[in-house]
Amino acid sequence: MEQPIIRAAQYVRMSTDHQRYSIEFQTSVNAAYAASGGVEIVRTYQDAGISGLTFEKRAGLRGLLADVMAGDPGFSVVLVYDVSRWGRFQDPDESAHYEFLCRSAGVQVRYTAEPFENDGSLASSLVKQLKRAMAAEFSRELSARVSKTQRGLASKGFWMGGPTAYGLQRQIVGPNGEVRAVLKPGERAAIRGERVTLIPGEAAELRIIRRIFRWFAHDHVPIRQIVHRLNSNGVPTQVGGRWSSTRVRALLRNEAYVGTNVIGKVSNQLGAREPQPKSTWVRARHAFEPVISQRLFDAAQQRFRKNKAKASDEELLQELADALGRHGLLSRRIIERDPFTHCPAVYQQRFGRMAEVYERVRYTMNPRQAAISAAAFRDGPNHHRGKRPKVSNEQILSTLAVVLRENGRLSVELINETPGLPSAFVVGKRFGSLASLYETLGYEPNRHQLIAMNRATRKAKALSSARI
Repeated sequence: MEQPIIRAAQYVRMSTDHQRYSIEFQTSVNAAYAASGGVEIVRTYQDAGISGLTFEKRAGLRGLLADVMAGDPGFSVVLVYDVSRWGRFQDPDESAHYEFLCRSAGVQVRYTAEPFENDGSLASSLVKQLKRAMAAEFSRELSARVSKTQRGLASKGFWMGGPTAYGLQRQIVGPNGEVRAVLKPGERAAIRGERVTLIPGEAAELRIIRRIFRWFAHDHVPIRQIVHRLNSNGVPTQVGGRWSSTRVRALLRNEAYVGTNVIGKVSNQLGAREPQPKSTWVRARHAFEPVISQRLFDAAQQRFRKNKAKASDEELLQELADALGRHGLLSRRIIERDPFTHCPAVYQQRFGRMAEVYERVRYTMNPRQAAISAAAFRDGPNHHRGKRPKVSNEQILSTLAVVLRENGRLSVELINETPGLPSAFVVGKRFGSLASLYETLGYEPNRHQLIAMNRATRKAKALSSARI
């Protein structure tokens, strides 16, 4: 009697696009296994170019588990190339947990390239646990080797990846230091032994860089006024968006403009991003051709280091009163873009809610502003935004990628102001947290954002404990 065909799904994953265990290779092994065992593969879940260290970014694995746990997924078996495809989690029990979820829902897991049968026997259980521990150890050793190699290459003046700063571009050099080509955005070195270094970019951009440093260091122009000058004169940024205080501040702090290569500001080992103390940074001087003089750069840093007198309550309120006279009304957006006012967070830290700040300068909010302020106070970050159309996670990511390119940063305010998106609170819940969202988009939050996110996490945990 002919055996019935077993309907199966397959899960395939690779971390990078140049691994020997490519998606195609795993798929072919799974197909050969299926053909020899009366199995029909009816669905594929994949995570291509996704690290196996974390669960949050892996849409394929999350989709597989969601379908399995929902019941009646349309298959009774999941084919996986080997034990490490679940992930190289630092806690080996995590990958065991995902296999258990499938098995508890009546879906069997089969490993197509392992030398043992996944039959629940003592031998298979011991081998799987050993392989999970080995996968975690492999990641730890690889992370340490990569970090050591990158720090060594950076100390020799080579660029270790990431977007270049305004006015700089990447150049390929061969093993003997010979110049080979200038890389365009998105291109990378493809031949083993080639390295990347930085060189000055377009002459027009170099003039803007020197002008910004002179304004700040010699003329003592505030950063917000520099932003206003650049945007008013239509000076384009590297990605075509508007200038912001964050972008100008990062430019003034960037040591690459004096030819210094710096690496190690943030540790990204084993999927965890953590700021590192300056004492651990690798700093290679004279690595690149300088764009500005060391003297001009030092003058800018000296101005940053000066203890600026704190504005008094009266000075802050006078700034707002003057802004009210210029614009005829006040709002967070107006205050944020006015070059002669502090950012809204400063006023809130000093006086409380924006409604209370406005009262101090005798400004009465219009009904819409009042409704938004009341909802923000009542509901926290999820203030009233009106009815928004439903958007997918992919649409959110693609939209915010454009926002990041145009502004050079992300923030709660930018997300809230982006048409067609839910509030930052809702977006954060979609991806687990804003920190997870930023990591998915490859955005590194600044120090103030990290502090705010950590504070919000602690507050959420405290509220959860209080409810319990």
